[in-house]
Parts: sequence; structure tokens; C-alpha cells
Amino acid sequence: MIYMIKCAIFDLDGTLIDSAAQIMHCLRVAFMQAGRAADESLFVPRRVGPPIRQILADIDPALPGTAVAEEIVSHFRALYDH
Repeated sequence: MIYMIKCAIFDLDGTLIDSAAQIMHCLRVAFMQAGRAADESLFVPRRVGPPIRQILADIDPALPGTAVAEEIVSHFRALYDH
């Protein structure tokens, strides 16, 4: 029997490449683009893993559920997807 592969899915968050530094860089820039300051020491690769909104809550507990959080998520996704 012959199988035709139509697609392949890769998990790139640390499985095939270490993207933590790039994720944190994009998150730092997203905070700046949203006009939100955060302590630089909070942007550490060990935070990578949970969903982006949880990472935001870990960096700034006042963010969840706010319009600023959604703006940061939007900026982050645009930056990281690029």
C-alpha cells in the first residue's frame, strides 16, 4: 500500500529549535509597541511554554482581561509570525 503525505506538522517551541530568545524579544517589542513598560528582568526564556496570555499574566499580573493585553498579544503575533 502506498501512502501520500499531504502535510507535515512541526512543533517548533523547543522541540526542533530553541525559539525562547526570539519569543522573548518579540514580547519585549510588543510591550513597547503597546506603550507598556515592564521590568527587563521579567523577559526570561524560562517563561516560554504556557499560552501567551499566561506569559503576560506572569510578567504583569494586572494585564489579564484588559484591552492592553489584547493589544500586546496582537503585536506579538504579528512580530513572531513575521
